[in-house]
Amino acid sequence: PKVGKTSALAALDNSLILDFENGSDFLDAVKVKVNNLEDLRKIGDEILKQNKPYKYIIVDTVTKVEDMIKPLALKLYNNTSMGKSFVGDVTTLANGAGYLYIREAFFSVLSYIETLADRVIYLGHLKAKFLEKNGKEVTAAELDLTGKIKSMLSADVDAIGLLYREGR
Repeated sequence: PKVGKTSALAALDNSLILDFENGSDFLDAVKVKVNNLEDLRKIGDEILKQNKPYKYIIVDTVTKVEDMIKPLALKLYNNTSMGKSFVGDVTTLANGAGYLYIREAFFSVLSYIETLADRVIYLGHLKAKFLEKNGKEVTAAELDLTGKIKSMLSADVDAIGLLYREGR
């Protein structure tokens, strides 16, 4: 966080920042705040009505998208015979069964976003992961997303960049 990801991408010509974090107020850029999936659908409908005018859609950040999709994941589970009367957070289902619906909801939202422009850029945050290798502790960084989502997203994109500041 706060290394300048959004600021760097705000300089792209003909781009729209979908601000899921409420962090773009200070930028001189074309941006729109997305507070929920209903907002995203309205924004997307307008983009499509205007015949996809943006070269780039910048999703700021996929971490917040993941937070936002839990009601959709619940709806997907409720549409199954097992889950029709379930109320609550699908991540509490036994044996991690709810994470299937989290992944399904997450990637369905990203698939929708990808219909809005030819190029979509996903911003995300990293979290430190501590591992032991050959008897030594090493630190690795990975996307701050749940379970398999981080590796599935990483495998699905064309490129991955890392932005950092010296001394941080």
